[in-house]
Amino acid sequence: MRRRVKPNIVFTEDVPGNPTAVVSVQLAPDGSLMSARLSKSSGNSAWDNAVLRAVERSDPLPRDENGKAPASFTITFRPKD
Repeated sequence: MRRRVKPNIVFTEDVPGNPTAVVSVQLAPDGSLMSARLSKSSGNSAWDNAVLRAVERSDPLPRDENGKAPASFTITFRPKD
């Protein structure tokens, strides 16, 4: 999931440290995005918003080996990773 979302992050600001944004994602069985919400803020609203937009741009997300997408999961992003 990270490999699918990370290229869609558009963020050019320089931030101190490497703040963590955690997003809770809900998917339909076919991988289409039902919801994405910030479950833990990085403390930088621009980074948080960039991550949320990237998740939305990545719709639909890939399915597992069994052909189904996970119903829900969290995904963590840091600007310098």
